[in-house]
Amino acid sequence: MYGLILSALLALNVESTIDSVVVYPDQAMVVRRATVSVSGSGQLVFPDLPGILDDNSVRIRAAGLKIGEVQVKPGYSAEPTPRVKQLEDSLKKLDRQARVYTNEKAMLAAKMEFLASVKVAGPDQMSKEVSTGKVDAGNWNAAIGFLGTQMMAVSSRQLEVDELEAALDTVRYAVSQELADVRAKVENRKTVVADVIALENGSHEVTLSYQVPGSVSWEPYYELRASPTDETVTLAYYVRMEQSTNEDWNGVSMMLSTARPAAGGVAPEPRPWYVDLAEAQSYTLINRQEQINAQMQGWTGNANEAGSSMVQRQVVIPQVTPVEAGISLQYAMPGRITLKSGEDAKKFFLHEEKMPADFSYYVYPRVRTASYLRAKVQNSSDFVYLGGKANTYVGDEFTGKTSLANVAPGESANPSFGVDDRMKVHHQRTRLFTSRTGLFSKRTRVDFEFKTTIENYHTKPVTMTLVEQIPTSAHDDIKVSLTKLDTQGAVEDKENGTYTFTFEMKPQEKVVVNIGYAVEYPTTTKIAGLYDAINPARALELEQKYEMKKK
Repeated sequence: MYGLILSALLALNVESTIDSVVVYPDQAMVVRRATVSVSGSGQLVFPDLPGILDDNSVRIRAAGLKIGEVQVKPGYSAEPTPRVKQLEDSLKKLDRQARVYTNEKAMLAAKMEFLASVKVAGPDQMSKEVSTGKVDAGNWNAAIGFLGTQMMAVSSRQLEVDELEAALDTVRYAVSQELADVRAKVENRKTVVADVIALENGSHEVTLSYQVPGSVSWEPYYELRASPTDETVTLAYYVRMEQSTNEDWNGVSMMLSTARPAAGGVAPEPRPWYVDLAEAQSYTLINRQEQINAQMQGWTGNANEAGSSMVQRQVVIPQVTPVEAGISLQYAMPGRITLKSGEDAKKFFLHEEKMPADFSYYVYPRVRTASYLRAKVQNSSDFVYLGGKANTYVGDEFTGKTSLANVAPGESANPSFGVDDRMKVHHQRTRLFTSRTGLFSKRTRVDFEFKTTIENYHTKPVTMTLVEQIPTSAHDDIKVSLTKLDTQGAVEDKENGTYTFTFEMKPQEKVVVNIGYAVEYPTTTKIAGLYDAINPARALELEQKYEMKKK
């Protein structure tokens, strides 16, 4: 904090420091503080502020001061910063070196042209000497050798200069980009000027706040650490953040907010919802298109009236502006935060919670013969865990990456912690039989049977969830039927053809589940998905139909 004295009609710079920042998903509100001593009236001048700040967001508060007009003016640095000067000097040196390479290339090209002319003229000269009987073989051999050596040397140097020039261009481009960035940070600045009157002469705390849109981003990130021995999961809540506001945040108090000010906060008002005959709507559109075509072809009419008529129609048709709904959440970051402008995203700690967990295992053998450790946990904190990426650990061992959906206070989640090799899974086809059916319409029937074997090599009982699946027909001519299921208690989902078993397994216990199904289809028809994969486009289409059916 700095002090200054303002006398009547005197304008002096206020040296302020960033005290706190409120970070939204798409922008930030920066709060600066300063201490000033004011007597009478004058102006507070806050120089060297980022040029990207929103002028309409500027607010100044000071107890004991009456704030008058507040102006936001463009500001520029009179002298280049040391970094700007250093980059400018580097660019000048690189430009000089580029000119050296350009001159050398011109010299090499001229030399190569001369050598080429000698090469062309050589045979004629040799013919003349042969006709006069004055041929000196030694001289001609030396001349040809010299010519070849020189041409090879020039050609080699031309390639070297081309490579050096390309490398230089890369460096020059990088330096030019950095210089442009640094200049933008220095030259694109703003100054806030506020007229003030002291209601009480003396020292005053002044707060300046402003928003910098599109310059900050943050996202949640988690580390989930499972401890099956004591049946707990520790959730560490972090945020990854980066900012390019053109000013550094050094030891600031920070608040995270999920609100999106840029989305607007005005709820839509009810307006007429029109329905109309299709014929009338078509007539209107055709009539409007004819008017537009006539204007484009230079048809003589009142263009202003036509334009105003079109604008009027645009006003009549109601336009609905989408407004994001939801509750804004705020998180106070512990301690003081330092984040430089333009540096890579940094991870900051927010909260940690140790939660009781119910551990179980999950197997989906049709896709992968592996057993996944899962945990059911409940959010008993006051935090809303926003959806984000997560790393998973069992003890201190990293087991993989996952994602966490939004988890509100009191809500449960079921994160996965990777494959546990102490649960062995084996899946094999035990039957494949093809036959023909039907008297009048020939059909093919294919019978399948699969056996899944699960073994528990833990020293304690575990809970296992096994999902078996049979195909789902996407066509009326294809019939799928379940023919064998020797384990009772399965939960059937007819829409996706799954049978889910949940059971307890003792240590060293082995469980075997057999499932069989038959697929019938016209013999003359080739079907996909029975042995080979369905075309991705068709699979996406069927998936979309399935999602619509669920809704």
